[in-house]
Order: sequence, then structure tokens, then C-alpha cells
Amino acid sequence: MKQKQTIAFNYLVEGLEMEVDQVESIKNIELVKLRSRRKLCLVLDLDHTLLHTKNLAKLSPEQKSEISLYRGDDMFAWKLPGEPMVTKLRPFVRRFLQEASEMFQLYVYTMGSRDYALHIVEEFLDPQGIYFGKRVITREDCTVKGEKGLDVVPVDPSIVLVLDDTERVWKRNSKNLILIERYEYFVKGGRDDTEEPGGLRFALKVLKKLHYVYFEWYDRCKEGDVRELVQNHWEDFISDEGQQEVGTETCSSAMGFWKLSRVEEECSRVTKRQRIC
Repeated sequence: MKQKQTIAFNYLVEGLEMEVDQVESIKNIELVKLRSRRKLCLVLDLDHTLLHTKNLAKLSPEQKSEISLYRGDDMFAWKLPGEPMVTKLRPFVRRFLQEASEMFQLYVYTMGSRDYALHIVEEFLDPQGIYFGKRVITREDCTVKGEKGLDVVPVDPSIVLVLDDTERVWKRNSKNLILIERYEYFVKGGRDDTEEPGGLRFALKVLKKLHYVYFEWYDRCKEGDVRELVQNHWEDFISDEGQQEVGTETCSSAMGFWKLSRVEEECSRVTKRQRIC
């Protein structure tokens, strides 16, 4: 008898393995739950997306001197076993997590080690455990070596967005990916993102638009797929539109065209697919 394929979810419960069909059932259940809460899912990379970590031994004497004089509350010196490290949070990251968590169920997915990721999340990004809980996926959880994949995220991919600075690791789920400019604080000699219009601030504005449009679509035709929005309408989401803030409860003029045309177009596509099936 052929052995059924299983996927390990050790990051949720040590030793937990589920058959692929069980995982699909759970993903469908989570799809319904999250939609009922008006939430999507957002998978976040750590290094070069939310922060930059460097081994202190690899910094120049000038950089070490600058770090010792730094007085902000977003840089941390700490140690891995035998290795002194320094981590600098990307500007706006705390507000980004706060506001994103109101619209998305958040996951971390890093190619770093589990010890490293848990330290970063529990000590610096989410010490109260309000954003991620146990949803911290690391290289030990990957089912394909050197690649990230949504197979270990128990949520239907149609409502999952990924924010990462590296495209090549998402070969299997490239349609879910939103690329962000690489954050390299120490490489750039201490020159930082500015909060306006910095990478995370801009990413948040785009994510708000995506969230708003997805639920406009879903409310009208009980269907929706974030991959369709990202792949076919990306230019609409990254357009400046006069720097207007776009919230989840109010519709700015930047989104008006969606209510009148794009949502109707997507609903029409869904209807045609249903007829074909």
C-alpha cells in the first residue's frame, strides 16, 4: 500500500503531522473563519523585510562605534550561542504590525533558524505575543530545501499574501508575493529608511487597498482570490493617487473605480467560470 504524504507542523505542535487531504480541509475551514472576521492572511519575512541583523564581529570599528552611541529604541545587542549579534528594526515596523494585524492573520516565515526567529519575535517584535502566537515558520519547517512554500501555512492560498524582499525562495507561490525593497541598515553605513515614505509605510498602504478591494469583491459575489488582484491589477494598487490614506471602513476616491467597474468585472468572471464548470 502506498504511504500517504504528510506535512509536518512542528512550529504549531511538536510532532504534529497531517496528511495532505487533512491539511486541505483545515485550509478550507480557516478560509471560512477568516472571511467571517473580515481578515486575510499575511506571511512576513524577517531579515531585510522587517529588520536587519548582523554579526558584530563582521562590523567595522567605525560601525561598532556608531552602534555604541545609538540612542534609539529600535536597535538591540544580543547573543546567539557564542555569537554577539545586533538587530535593527525597520522604521515603522511596530505600527505596521499593529495596523496589519487588524486586517490580517499574521505569520512569520524566515529561512533563519528556529532559535534565531523565536528570539527575534519574542524579544523584539512581539514580546506580548499578540501578533504571531505560535505562527513562526523557519527553515526547519520547509518541505523543499532552500524554498519557502504555503503548504505549511494552514490557510487557503486564495486569501494569503506574502511580503518578502527575496523572490527566488517563493517559486511555488510567486503569485501570492509582494516584493519589498531590501532593508540593509548596516550595509548602508547606518543610513535608514525614512518613515515617510519608507518601505513598510508604503507596503501598509498597498495592503490596505488590497484588503478593501478583496472584500468589496467577496461581498458582491462570494468569491475572491488575492492572487488575481496582485497578478492582474498590481499597477492600480501601487499608484500614488495623491497620497490618500485608504482604510478598511472608508472608501477614498482612489478606490471608487473598483466599486463601479473592477468588482463587477471580477464577479462576471466568476459567473462565467461557474457556468463552464
